[in-house]
Amino acid sequence: MPGKKTLRWQDMDHAGEPLLAHVVGPKSHQSLGPIPEFLAKKQAERAPKTYEWYRDWLMQLWAFLEERGLTTVGQFDEHAVNLFRVHLRQKGLSENTLANRLRAIKAFARWMGQRGWTEGNVLADLRAPQSTKPRFDL
Repeated sequence: MPGKKTLRWQDMDHAGEPLLAHVVGPKSHQSLGPIPEFLAKKQAERAPKTYEWYRDWLMQLWAFLEERGLTTVGQFDEHAVNLFRVHLRQKGLSENTLANRLRAIKAFARWMGQRGWTEGNVLADLRAPQSTKPRFDL
């Protein structure tokens, strides 16, 4: 008789789970999903300013996705991020700033794949614009 196969977190389908959910109880408040989990990791591992950088840009991405009803893990894909990229360009962000912001989002997607939230890095093929160094007259 074969042994029981245990179901691991990484083997589960998380496509229908929210990227961010707030659970409010009578005496507590808890944030669940990959976004708060990723931010908790960054807060523990990085300098406060670096954590704030990740938090600010992931929360802006979340607000953008939430406005469009793209709130689940399965809806977080290259298309959704490209919509966000177009939105940022329309706001007048420079290519350097855009590349900087996409680095945070790509790090989040890579982490989601490593943790088993998604099957691999869903943004592996996403190309960010090349950063250019400012030119100064010396």
